[in-house]
Amino acid sequence: MIKLVRIDYRLLHGQVVFAWTRALDIDHIIVANANAAGDAFVSMSLSLAKPAGVSLDIITVEQAAEKLASGKLDHKK
Repeated sequence: MIKLVRIDYRLLHGQVVFAWTRALDIDHIIVANANAAGDAFVSMSLSLAKPAGVSLDIITVEQAAEKLASGKLDHKK
């Protein structure tokens, strides 16, 4: 179930993500950005910015579209 779609150049900002994940009871975040997906340092930094207990995918826009269409994330919030 998709609870929030946000288009933002900051990708994942610690204070913002903590507030929204708590307010919307989110347990999975997708960062759909080719640059972030291809950069190990950026991926690690984004992983550190997410709350504990929340899973994170850092993938391209195309991969995100495929993953969402496949139904593999239907059980996630």
